[in-house]
Amino acid sequence: MQQPEISIHPLIGRLQCFAYYELIPYNYSFLSPEEKYLVHDNFHQFIVQNRDGKIYALQISTESSLRAIQERSKKEITGGLREIACAKVDEQTNENDFTVTYSVDQTVTEGEKSTQYTSAYTVVVYVDDNGDMVITQNPTISSIPIKSSYEPTMKQSDGTVDAATISEVNEFLETFFKLYPTATEKELAYYVSGNVLEPVNREYTFSELVNPVFTSDGEQVKVSVAVKYLDQRTKATQISQFDLVLKKTGGNWKVVG
Repeated sequence: MQQPEISIHPLIGRLQCFAYYELIPYNYSFLSPEEKYLVHDNFHQFIVQNRDGKIYALQISTESSLRAIQERSKKEITGGLREIACAKVDEQTNENDFTVTYSVDQTVTEGEKSTQYTSAYTVVVYVDDNGDMVITQNPTISSIPIKSSYEPTMKQSDGTVDAATISEVNEFLETFFKLYPTATEKELAYYVSGNVLEPVNREYTFSELVNPVFTSDGEQVKVSVAVKYLDQRTKATQISQFDLVLKKTGGNWKVVG
């Protein structure tokens, strides 16, 4: 990265210059200690080059609201070019646009010969505040994505939920997930607070709960569970993953988050 060099005669007056630098988004947690140090050293050298000016760094964490971080960062920007700088910050993220890359397997049969082809495409999907979606960019050819070697940490119960409570919650979850695929909004209201879970209207038959994990959070119980269903239309097994927060109110369990 090179900074702009500006030479100004003292009689002309002051000139403000805004330069924008963007670091490549990357999860540095997977780097080795040596690689992390190299990234840190390179960034440090870039900072120390700027001896007279000011540098405003915007760090975006996936664990926080991007919009909230952007708004807080914009409040710290000063100077005559503040409007331009704020606009540049806003360009960096759009919480409603999502880029999706997918692959399509095709079997082409010519006579007695069949050939398998795999193609990859990228689309942009806009999601409005109601959760409704629309494709805003036609499928565009892309390189075929390669499966990552990343393995998520398996969740485990921490022993904070007693056996009696686990038994009650399991019974509640089995009852709820038997009803859930075909439940109306009115029926869901008995088991769910607010709009935590919306009606799905699917012909699924409940099979079983898979590896439920329980942790206590004050008066609430957090449950991470996979639910196995049988799709009555396709006869395929469908496994859905849920992370729920349950609370016992008036003697009955309810999904509150």
